[in-house]
Amino acid sequence: MKNILLLGISIFLLNVCEAFKPKKEYVNIPSDFGINFKEVKLKTPDGYDLNSWVYEPQTVDSNTQTVLILNSDAGNMSYNIEYAANLQIRGYRVVTFDYRGFGKSSPFQFDSLDFYSNKLEIDCKTLVDYINSEYKSKPHLLALSLGSLVVLNSASKIDSLTANYIFEGAVFNPVAFLNRVEKYKRKKLKYNGLDLKKSSLLPIHHVLIFGGLKDDYSTVDDSIEFVRNNQNANLIVFNGNHLEGMRSLNEKYFDYISVVLH
Repeated sequence: MKNILLLGISIFLLNVCEAFKPKKEYVNIPSDFGINFKEVKLKTPDGYDLNSWVYEPQTVDSNTQTVLILNSDAGNMSYNIEYAANLQIRGYRVVTFDYRGFGKSSPFQFDSLDFYSNKLEIDCKTLVDYINSEYKSKPHLLALSLGSLVVLNSASKIDSLTANYIFEGAVFNPVAFLNRVEKYKRKKLKYNGLDLKKSSLLPIHHVLIFGGLKDDYSTVDDSIEFVRNNQNANLIVFNGNHLEGMRSLNEKYFDYISVVLH
């Protein structure tokens, strides 16, 4: 069993998604911690440059599996280094990326009250296509918070090109989620391109869900309802808040993921 690798990166992403809060500057890059990676620039079909980092494991062969991490609506991919590093030392190739408007990707203007942008689905599909082409394999997707909505809304385009899904802080009920944001944050957000019918579709792949008992927005009850309607889904409940699964479960977090990926 591998121990969890903690790098001391502040968990900016613990903020519940309540409109886009992209950051341009990276808090760290993987090499700051002696982590092997390479930077790859990709172009979306509509002309945006996306910055990505590829973490190769120590041993790579034809059986090496790839995990694509989809970020929340805050920060940038530098806040996901711990996730990537812990998967890398367990033998997975990991790809992270910045959505348009985030990090070192092309600028893109989000409305301050937008809850969602369907342009992110193009970014997701661009990365999935790249991994299929470059590595001749279908990636597993680890989607954090808003990233779960991007995956669910992209499902019709990427299901045949991807493997299993892992969700944490998932938004399975957007209407209820936005009502909770309005109630607790006194902020009324706009759907802006979110297809509620697509958001409720069940993916064809196995889905592993991490749900925090203290998460008042992406609630465990929403996850239970999703699992009830999806025979391919499993729920791991932890005693924590939004996106605190890794900190709460420690090495068990990645043990659960490894079971699904194998």
